[in-house]
Amino acid sequence: MRKLSSNKYHNLYKCVERNKVMRAMRDNSLKTLDRSITHAYFKDLKKKQGVTIIEIGGYLGVLLPKLVETTGTKQYVALEPVPRFYQQLSKRIEDLSLQSRVTTYNFGLAKSKKELQISLRKDATSLLKDDKREGVHTETIKIFNVVDFFVQIGLGCNSLNLLTINCEGCEFDVIEILASTSLIDNIDFVQFQPHLIVFDDDQKYICMYCHIRELLARTHEIAYEYPHIWETWKRKGLL
Repeated sequence: MRKLSSNKYHNLYKCVERNKVMRAMRDNSLKTLDRSITHAYFKDLKKKQGVTIIEIGGYLGVLLPKLVETTGTKQYVALEPVPRFYQQLSKRIEDLSLQSRVTTYNFGLAKSKKELQISLRKDATSLLKDDKREGVHTETIKIFNVVDFFVQIGLGCNSLNLLTINCEGCEFDVIEILASTSLIDNIDFVQFQPHLIVFDDDQKYICMYCHIRELLARTHEIAYEYPHIWETWKRKGLL
């Protein structure tokens, strides 16, 4: 596991100070956000051969067809742990005749393997935000270890053009683990949506957010960012 240098810790503290007004930063990002950027930014990938994409948090397949069309990828992997959403995602892929290009898995990723109950809150469904209200529907989901998954799909030996993450809080585990190992060296672009909304403690969110940014900064650099809404990091030296 790679650790932060003393200089990186200094940068981490500066990041925490800078993001104390993250709610105002997020509100400004919402006003200026170009929602097409999450797929349009990667249009140049269409010039490459054998483009591979992994999406963590496939939900109902909103971003998936846009990225497939924009990049021309024939190797797209989508993970969606909630059975109800997974069924709808699979149906959408079938309706769009993308079965030959897209592989789906009905599980999520975290630091450790487990099986648990999750409260369904539409696109805000999160492992980090349980809903205790009476009558709220729950489903059993499966979670696998981040490293185990990426090693088994061959990331240690092969490159990944784009990892896109929108999983209501799991982005912190996924990015922290990948960026703490050499696996991150094989990923060209890391796109993710940080989720302040799933945390009750703003300070905890800021610390986690700044930590994964400092981890990413060792191998990647900012490609685009709408603070606390969407951002993408590009591997250093990538042409």
